[in-house]
Amino acid sequence: MLLKVVLWVLAGLVGLIGLVALVLYLARVSIRVRLKDKEWRVTLKVFWLERTLYPAPPSSKEKKPGEKEPPKAKKEKKSPSQVDQVQLFLSIAEDIKKALGKMFDAIRIDRLEMDLIVATGDPARTGIAYGAAAAAVGMAVPALESAFRVKEKRISVEADFERTEPVTLLNGVFAVRLLPLVLAAASAGSAFLRANRKMKKQNQKEKAV
Repeated sequence: MLLKVVLWVLAGLVGLIGLVALVLYLARVSIRVRLKDKEWRVTLKVFWLERTLYPAPPSSKEKKPGEKEPPKAKKEKKSPSQVDQVQLFLSIAEDIKKALGKMFDAIRIDRLEMDLIVATGDPARTGIAYGAAAAAVGMAVPALESAFRVKEKRISVEADFERTEPVTLLNGVFAVRLLPLVLAAASAGSAFLRANRKMKKQNQKEKAV
C-alpha cells in the first residue's frame, strides 16, 4: 500500500514538472526596447505582468526626517554618438548570435522601428555623419535579419542641416519563449557586457587621442 502511494506521488510530481516545463516552453514573453532622447528603456512582459528592467525602479527606502543627501560630485559624461549606438547594437547582435546558437530560433522581432535624424549644426560635418550613420545602419539591419526573424520593420535615416542636435528614436519588440529565455539569459548578459566593455575601451582610446 505504501509503495503504491509513493509511486502515485512520484508520478504526480513527474507530471507536474512536465506540465510546468510545457507551459514554460509554450509561453512567450515580450521584451520592448525603446530609445528616445538618448534615454534607454527596457520593459519585460510575461502574460499580463509587465515590469521595467531598465532603468531600475527607484529604491523604496524612505529618508529620515531632516536627513539630507550628501552632495554628489558631478561627472562629465560624453554621450555616445548615433554611430556608436548603432555599432554597439550591431556588436551585441553578433555576439549574442554566437552565444546562443540555435536558441535564436525561439526569438523573434515583432516590431523594429528606428528613426535617425543626423544633425550637427555644421552642414559639412552633418553630411559626413549622415554617411557614416547610413553605412552603419546598412550593416546592422542585415545582421539583425540574419540573427532574428523580423516580422515588421521600419528604418529611416535622414539628415537635417538646420538642426543643431541629432534625434534618435528606437522601438523594438522582441518575442521569445520563456524556457529558452531562461537558459539564454546568462549567455546574452555576458555578450552584452563584452560589447559594452569594448565600446568603453574604444571611447577611452578616442579621449586619449
